[in-house]
Order: sequence, then C-alpha cells, then structure tokens
Amino acid sequence: MMNSRSTIWLLLVVLAGSPVLAADADSFVLEGDLSAFYASGNFVLWKPKQTVQGKPAARMGLSAASTAEKPAATEPSYDTIVSAPLRPDGTFSVAGAVDTPQRVYFYVLDAIGHEGQRFAPMKGNALILEPGRLRLHMTRPGQFHIEGGRYNDAVYNNWRRSEPYMQAQAEYLQLVRTVEGETEAERRERTDRAAAVFDGMLNLETEGRSRVATTDPDPLVRRLTLQTTWLGGPW
Repeated sequence: MMNSRSTIWLLLVVLAGSPVLAADADSFVLEGDLSAFYASGNFVLWKPKQTVQGKPAARMGLSAASTAEKPAATEPSYDTIVSAPLRPDGTFSVAGAVDTPQRVYFYVLDAIGHEGQRFAPMKGNALILEPGRLRLHMTRPGQFHIEGGRYNDAVYNNWRRSEPYMQAQAEYLQLVRTVEGETEAERRERTDRAAAVFDGMLNLETEGRSRVATTDPDPLVRRLTLQTTWLGGPW
C-alpha cells in the first residue's frame, strides 16, 4: 500500500505533466519573415465568417453573398484570429490556440514597402493552421511557403516544393522581370513564354492537389485539400 507521501508525490507529477501536454497539443506558434517585400505593417491571421448578417459569407470572406448584399462596415465578413506588427527587420511572431487543423488566411494591413510605397492587403494567401511551431517565408507577394506542420506539408508542400513545380516557378519569375533594352518583339516573346510557363504551373498544381485529394490515407488531409481549391460553398 502506498503511503500518503507517495500518493501526493504521484498526484503532483500527474497534475504537473498533463496540463502542459494538453496546452501544447492545442496551441500554435507562427513565425515569419516578410522582409523580402514589406518594410512595415501589421500581420493579420484571419478566417471567413460562416454567415454575415444572417446570410452565408462568400468564399474567402471578401464580400457578402452578392454585390447587393454587402455587409455593413461595422460587420466585416471575416474573423481575426491573431495579429502582430512587423518588426523592423520584417519578421513577426504570433501564437494562439487551435483545436483542429483548418484553412486560414493572412494579409498585411497598413503595409509599406522598402521604398515607401503603400500596398493594399492581399487577401488570398492561405495556409493550414495546426498545432505546433510553423514558419512562414515570403519571397514576393503571393509567393511563400510554410515550414513545419504535417498538414501544411501534406496539403501544400508535397506539390509546391516538388522539383518540377519549383523549376517552373523559377523560370516564370525570371521571365516576368523586365529586360533592359529589349525590343517590342522580344518583350512579346518573353511575356508569351511567361504565360505558357504559368499555365504549366497551374497544371502541376491541379495534378498535385488531385493526387492528394484522391489518394492520401488521411481523410482530414483530403478534406483540407478540397477546401483549399477554388471550389466554392460550405463543406
């Protein structure tokens, strides 16, 4: 039989360990580096509201169900999860609770570039918010990747970080850069080639997403993959 001192010691060990594990299992830390494009601004992690003024919100929460049913200015069509100002070096860190992996979005409010130009928020940047430590690295507007997290890897990185996609992306970024001294014919040729490479990137993305959505053994991965496509409407 255990004496009272042993019982108390065992109880303290259990109580000390369990809350920490539970909190860690339901929390996230997202760190990021946006210095390649932004000099300052406020990083905002958000998700669409399910309803706006009692009616279904549109995909990505950018507007109401129709142009005639726009939400009032006092009732935005999205919910802010967490936000933080960019540091002077263009990095940020946010943390919070998340009970299950889910699709969310981010943008930068009051964004200013390195030459003082102001930018409107780009609202289409999506990622999977999941428990654990995540890192976001942006190379240019709309071009970023997430490190860490099983679901971000499964839904995005297995095709976005593939060799064919990365090669096509690098070629596209090279082709969209203005070439000093090029003729009009050369410019048209370059832009036509850029459009063709971009179409190829879309095909690789479609193939990658389709493969994940139809073959991954985890039903949550398949569901999240479908939810991150251009399909509209509730799940």
